[in-house]
Amino acid sequence: MNHTHSFDNRKQMAKLAAILETAVDAIITITNKGLIDSINPASERLFGYSKDELLGQNVKILMPEPYQSEHDSYLENYFATGIKKIIGIGREVSARRKDGTIFPINLAVSEMVVEGERMFTGIIRDISERKKAEKALLKSEDRFGFLFNTVGTVIFCLSSEHHVLEWNHEAEKSLGWTREEIIAKDFCQACIPSATRNSFSEDLKRVANGEPLLDCERVVVTRSGKERVYLWNLSPFIEDPASDEVKIIACGQDITDYKRVLRELITKKSLAQLGEMAAVVAHEIRNPIAGISGALRIIAGRLPSEEEDLMIINEIIERLANLNQIVNDLLVFARPSAPDCKRVPFNYMLEDSLRLLGEDPAFAHVKVELIGVDCLIYCDPKLLQGVATNILLNAAQAMKGEGCIRVQVVEEAKHWQLSFEDNGPGIPESIQGKLFDPFITTKTRGTGLGLAIAKRVAEQHRGELKVQSSGAGTTFSLILPKP
Repeated sequence: MNHTHSFDNRKQMAKLAAILETAVDAIITITNKGLIDSINPASERLFGYSKDELLGQNVKILMPEPYQSEHDSYLENYFATGIKKIIGIGREVSARRKDGTIFPINLAVSEMVVEGERMFTGIIRDISERKKAEKALLKSEDRFGFLFNTVGTVIFCLSSEHHVLEWNHEAEKSLGWTREEIIAKDFCQACIPSATRNSFSEDLKRVANGEPLLDCERVVVTRSGKERVYLWNLSPFIEDPASDEVKIIACGQDITDYKRVLRELITKKSLAQLGEMAAVVAHEIRNPIAGISGALRIIAGRLPSEEEDLMIINEIIERLANLNQIVNDLLVFARPSAPDCKRVPFNYMLEDSLRLLGEDPAFAHVKVELIGVDCLIYCDPKLLQGVATNILLNAAQAMKGEGCIRVQVVEEAKHWQLSFEDNGPGIPESIQGKLFDPFITTKTRGTGLGLAIAKRVAEQHRGELKVQSSGAGTTFSLILPKP
């Protein structure tokens, strides 16, 4: 039995020696005084010392400062207090090779008792390559973060439930939400108009199922409530293969202004074609109209006032005048002339418009009230008088020839605001958004070009024409820069 037990011990010792000899990690044992008792071949390769050079040396020879100076006190504190600060706990520290090179290691220390003497075993792994990889990864992440936040494209990341996970600087600038405000919010609820929210959610579901959505135009709402058109690329990706959770990367470019410019180019081309047609129409229609109107006036002048046919002739003359006005409006709209600007008192221009409108039956019982100071406007008086006349006539017709139009002049720091307010029934909400489009009208007669021309004239003067309407009336505001 004794021989068998001895043989087993020798066998176990041989196995242990083989493990130590072939271990990839450095394994070092030290005494309770911190002196090196044994090392394995991996320790010699790692630190550059031979076995004879290290045995009996204090283990701090393998440590850089400040660990070298503090190591003995570590042991003394442990023996005095029993508090383990590193024993049984793996940690990352620095080590020093024979040539003085400092390198990172993972150190695991365990305590043992051999023949009544406390000893410690340290298992040491060189983590230099891992640290290099981590550093390279951090550098790569920094580079990605730099690109993510400096590229002039809106980029954000959504969960499969459409919650915002990441949000770059361009998204903050374009959409108005800061990263802190938008993170974890439902993107569809925060940024998609209610009318198209369901369809956009369906788009995101298809993307989450692995179907990218490229070059699609969708409208979003900024934090301030403005709607903008974006060209989107939406792609699925899996960040962690172990979880299979699909996320969505969205890249978008604001194309609102591009589409506006494109519409303007198309409009200009259409206007040029319309202008050519209007010139032909004017030539072929206006001259005959003038001849017919002149002949009818001569006939009317020869008829006695009690003649029944006189009323019919006057009605025809009025209809021909309306037709002539339609041709004139079409020419003005299709072939706008450049403004010939000069300084003109607004009150004088308004009074001139009212004199012209005084003969119109729609103004028979309409009162115009002027509020505010007179102002000098740098404008083309003929063009701007046409704008004022159009707005005043529309207001009188909306009030069915009875009521009050309040014209108010308000001086701002850099512009004048000229408001025309009536107490008519107001403009239906359904057409307010397209009121300044050509050929849009709320009246049974007319071309629907008056307000389109008025808006363009305002823009030719570097100003704007706005409308506000409710059930209690309508206000047109003409905003013009100061000279």
